[in-house]
Amino acid sequence: MIRLTKALVVVLPPMSHSLSSDWYKMNEVIIKLGEDVSSSVKIAAITRLKQRIPSKPGLVKVSLQNAQQKIKILRNKHKLKNDDHFNNIFTQSAKSRVERLLETNTRMILRELPQGNAYRMTGNGRILRKRNEETNDNGGNPTENMDAQNSQGGAHS
Repeated sequence: MIRLTKALVVVLPPMSHSLSSDWYKMNEVIIKLGEDVSSSVKIAAITRLKQRIPSKPGLVKVSLQNAQQKIKILRNKHKLKNDDHFNNIFTQSAKSRVERLLETNTRMILRELPQGNAYRMTGNGRILRKRNEETNDNGGNPTENMDAQNSQGGAHS
């Protein structure tokens, strides 16, 4: 059984190089999500992760007191897009090591399958068939192409 984590990964532009500024900024974000969120969500810990790209700040990992608080933030994160100060903040659920490993293995299996490029993996781990314009070079539906060939006399029964 995969356990639901209590952590979020947030892209916060750094105000300075201290964790207290990240803590302050994250509290501002929570307040902007609304009264019902800000009254019930309490931050347990904040950690700024190492930079992966030199020109961009490291991600901020926010640990909350329980998984319900994380769900409440994720359900209300769309409210940040309308705010000029917070529209560049990206929030998603932190994945456990096991979840990341499963995702990596699934992508590798899809790459190795003969028709693997016709499928994609969603953010929650589901495997779905790609839309036709993503899988075909000509952008058409394969059945439509066959119908066109049949109507032109390409195949007769």
